[in-house]
Amino acid sequence: SLSWAALRQEAGQLWGQLQEDFTLHHLAADLRGSHAKLEPVLNLRGNRPQLAYSEMLFRLSEPQPRDMTIQKLVLSLERHGNIHLLDQHMLGKGIEQLSRPRKDCHKLGINLSAHTLQSALHFEALMELLRHQPQGLRQQLVLEVTETALHEDLEMQTKRLDRLRALHVAIAIDDFGVGFASINYLFRFEPDFIKLDLSYG
Repeated sequence: SLSWAALRQEAGQLWGQLQEDFTLHHLAADLRGSHAKLEPVLNLRGNRPQLAYSEMLFRLSEPQPRDMTIQKLVLSLERHGNIHLLDQHMLGKGIEQLSRPRKDCHKLGINLSAHTLQSALHFEALMELLRHQPQGLRQQLVLEVTETALHEDLEMQTKRLDRLRALHVAIAIDDFGVGFASINYLFRFEPDFIKLDLSYG
């Protein structure tokens, strides 16, 4: 059993977490007030690195408190079962960008959270959004899934990734080498891109 002092400390930590979550959700309440930053994903094959695609990263437009980070926001949304809203928002931003006239034909990478991939309801909502896009646009999309998100139900994950590929969407395994790294693992999911963790090797 816990002592009174330990219970008070635990309650204080829980209250602090709730306050932080409230602040984070307030910051992200209006996702339209956010913007996206593009970062290059490089293909290291050969003598000179070449652009494989550009990754679209979520950023909050409003000034943020110093200790409030995007990572904290994502973790908070995951704790409360709302991370699918961010996934859908970012996919919508990616589709909007790809729909504009562009000089380049580079692919665009969007992060897909483990929670969205593993939820039948949220995954089907994502599929419905993709089905309504022209095939040419879908062919320019790369959905990035972290390696650690793919180990809970291999058969289900494989089927869902195959359904995405059937819509001509490319798949990238992000942070490969952090969790379940193996050659058999790669053969099973057959990703179009593998993003290596810099500490791997």
